[in-house]
Amino acid sequence: MCQRTMQTINYSYNNHYKWGFNDNWFNDSETEGYFQVSIGACSRLHRSFREECINSASLLGNVLTKPILVGLSGGFDSQVVCLSLLNANVSFTPVILKLLSSAGHVYNQYDIDGAFNFCKKFNLNPIVEELDLDDFYCNEGMKLISENCITVAEIAVQLHLVIKYQDTHAYINGGGDPQLSRYVDPVTGEATLRYALGPTPIQQYMINNNIQGCLKFFMYTPEQMASYLNHPIINSFNNAQGSVFQPPSDVIWFSDFTYCIKPMMYIDEWPEIIQRRKYTGFERVPYFGKVRALTHKLNSHINPRAKMVYWTYKEILDHLLSQTGEIKTWKSSDERDYY
Repeated sequence: MCQRTMQTINYSYNNHYKWGFNDNWFNDSETEGYFQVSIGACSRLHRSFREECINSASLLGNVLTKPILVGLSGGFDSQVVCLSLLNANVSFTPVILKLLSSAGHVYNQYDIDGAFNFCKKFNLNPIVEELDLDDFYCNEGMKLISENCITVAEIAVQLHLVIKYQDTHAYINGGGDPQLSRYVDPVTGEATLRYALGPTPIQQYMINNNIQGCLKFFMYTPEQMASYLNHPIINSFNNAQGSVFQPPSDVIWFSDFTYCIKPMMYIDEWPEIIQRRKYTGFERVPYFGKVRALTHKLNSHINPRAKMVYWTYKEILDHLLSQTGEIKTWKSSDERDYY
């Protein structure tokens, strides 16, 4: 059983975003009961997605006292985090991670080429790390997974970097859409946002060790979340609900959003972004080879089913836009705890 402690550092603005199990916050993952998430409402009318990202970067720059590291995969999410910090005049250093095989093959060469191009375009001097994934998942990665209740094996790669720089740097991660996956309810056909556990074990490690940083940049403030979900491009897509893809079609819906709709919004708000497809992400590798076999084996053992919280698109957006500042809590249901 992993031992957990309460956090002493806010990892979202005014700690508006929290997660936990069975009426507790930031506690150990439990197999029985429910998972819960709380989100604060906006306290003012949100501005554009670009402005809110820059505002979050500025807020983080004011509270983080250690030099800032940003995991740069070369994808749109991490580019936007870096651009937000640049526009907010907050100093930071990108970290680019080469994912290697034991034979020295670079699994993510295409994506790190994009990350290097981004750094060159904006005159950034990145830290470059290398990680032998074949060795990692057989040794350090196994230890991290066991000791930190990690629910998805690949997340151990992110934790590896957090641990390496925990004494000297604050760490910002910008993955996901803001860690909310699109889903078409197979019964109603309604557009739904599905929240999974994701990298919460990394946040828990940071809490336990009083490490500065932010793992969910796009959820840092309620206004930032609202500017994202209420963007005209995103709004139009979600309002289409089941009329575009008939249920059950959650995989098609999610893929279409991730690879088409979200990039359209990013490019609309951040035209200076480097437009290129991302294949591997910061911690993942292509679906072949020894590493994929290792991670599939680990995932089948540690995370056969993951509890989730569901919102309808209208429900979460109405809450965010209420401008009450109040926090609302959602719990996973017995009927839809698992995927």
